[in-house]
Amino acid sequence: MKKYLSKETCSKEQQIEYALRIKEYAISIGFSAVGITDARPLLEAGTLLDHWLDRSLHGTMAWMSKTRAERRDPRAFFPEARSVIVVGPELKLFECGIP
Repeated sequence: MKKYLSKETCSKEQQIEYALRIKEYAISIGFSAVGITDARPLLEAGTLLDHWLDRSLHGTMAWMSKTRAERRDPRAFFPEARSVIVVGPELKLFECGIP
């Protein structure tokens, strides 16, 4: 049986330490934004995503509508998930001509 880090197996201090290490690592490899959250359905954001997709605002990115369920609830993709780590690159909009 696989052993997962969880609130049941780690103290609050360990959870904080692991989160800090993950965030520091993500920053060290070039991401400028890092967040960790519970793996749970996105209620309000999921509804907004549905409206966005229904209006075909995703353009030629057909994979977005094909993976709608997974985008609304990360556990639809990975049922064992307890947390989600989200990273974002530094956006250098000025390099794209956007002030």
